[in-house]
This record gives sequence, structure tokens and C-alpha cells, in this order.
Amino acid sequence: PDVVTTRVARLLQSVALAPEDSAPLLLQLLGEPGAGERRAALTPEALKARLFATLRQVHLRSSQQQPLCLIVENLHWLDPTSEAYLASLVEHLAGSPLLLVTTYRPGYHPPWLGKSYATQLTVPPLTEAESRRLVGALWPPAQQGAALVARILTRAQGNPLFLEELTRAVQEQEGWAPDRVP
Repeated sequence: PDVVTTRVARLLQSVALAPEDSAPLLLQLLGEPGAGERRAALTPEALKARLFATLRQVHLRSSQQQPLCLIVENLHWLDPTSEAYLASLVEHLAGSPLLLVTTYRPGYHPPWLGKSYATQLTVPPLTEAESRRLVGALWPPAQQGAALVARILTRAQGNPLFLEELTRAVQEQEGWAPDRVP
């Protein structure tokens, strides 16, 4: 806990935020014991608003010191509070040197997609030959089983991000039989 507290204080000082005001919020978010005691009088809505404001200031002020890229994968699995925070951050991104890159599955629509400074890129599915090359680049062909690669290709359906994840997951698992792909 002492190391976390020290790092949070240093981060806040580096972006010119008062640690005595902001540290308890961040420490509570990080699950540090006793961190929420000083904020117990706040309503949940007020606590959330203060936390969002603090996190936004950390991100935006950090980006003023050095351009920042914030990457969030699988947006479609975000909890409502995290999604609300990202939406509040996006409201303040115009003109800041902060790039927010997210990935999500078709069917999900981020609440900020209509912003003039938001761009959506669709990654088309890879062909079977391209998929095989990607799997081969990640996993030496000498170690591959043909049936296992075929199942990976079938399961991923040309999605390059899923192909990469699935190939790495299969590699990391011991005892995978060619007919068992996660």
C-alpha cells in the first residue's frame, strides 16, 4: 500500500494536482484499504463525478507534457461506469494531444462515435491465405498441427485480432488436442 500511495502522489504532483485532494479518490479506485474513509460523506454520484474529473485531468494534463495514446480493447465488454468515463473523456479530447484507440465488435456503437473528431475504421476479414500467413508468423509451422490450424482459422473467421489472440492462447495451453480449440 505504501508503494501505491507514493506512486499515486508522484503522478498527481507530476500533473499539478493536489495529492491531498485527489489521491484518496484514486486509491479507493485502486482498492487500497482505508482510502474511501475520507470520501464516505459524498453521495455515489458526487464521488463518481469527482473521480471522473480527477482521471480526466490526469489524462489530459499528462498529454500536455507528452502526447499520450490510450488504448482500450474490447469496448463491447466494458462495464457502464467505465464506458461513462471514456465518454466523459472524449468530451474533452478536441485539441488535446491524446489519441484514444479502441477496439470493439460489430454491433457495438460507442456513444461518442458521432463526434467530428472521432473516426471509425473497419478491419475487413482476412482471406484464408492471409489468415494462414498470420498464424504462421505467430507460430512456427513446424510446431503447428494442420487440424489445429484449421480449427483456429474456422473459429476466427478472418478476424485478424481474434486470430492473433486465439493463436497465442493455443500456444500457451499445454495438452491441446487438435480437436479442442477454445
